[in-house]
Amino acid sequence: MIEKLSERIVRYLESKKIIMDNREVYEYGFNLIIYELINLVMILLTSILLGDVNAAISYIIIFSIFRIFMGGYHEKSHIRCFISTFSLYMVFALSIRNIELLRSPVFELLFFSSLTSIWFICPVDTAKHRISIEIKSKFKIINRIICILLLVIYTLLNYFHYEIKGFYVIELISIYMGILCLVQFHINNREMGEKVNE
Repeated sequence: MIEKLSERIVRYLESKKIIMDNREVYEYGFNLIIYELINLVMILLTSILLGDVNAAISYIIIFSIFRIFMGGYHEKSHIRCFISTFSLYMVFALSIRNIELLRSPVFELLFFSSLTSIWFICPVDTAKHRISIEIKSKFKIINRIICILLLVIYTLLNYFHYEIKGFYVIELISIYMGILCLVQFHINNREMGEKVNE
């Protein structure tokens, strides 16, 4: 259905002489845009139903920024990507409503483990989304600065016994990114091992 909509958009743009060639590239681009818009609308609608639009907007912005610099796991199809993205948001939305869970030692351990993963292995690329060595080294510096800032903020908030819901949002997304990057790092290593064995 999304693919047919993308085809129609491209055909319309071709009929108006806006697109002259590279039809497949444009169709793929419109597929991505439409799926991302559906994700965004579903997350925002769900956040309205749950009564926490601010947390959802923070989630979208922070997750997108972290994803740019850290990379991480990518699904092999748009549908699977939509399902996993929406599932991650639902876990986030339910977790952020349970502050006691977020204060637990398990959550803190996950947060520190994720920062460790981000520090050592990010950015992580995939076979489809390769990052040049030059950009990788810049992103590595940015990721380490993010880790240091998060640790400083975490330490200050604990020292002053002060809670900010927004920081819990960042902690949860850091955990997601740590896990996503570890998964993709493992996949990359397995694929490299398979190529060596061929």
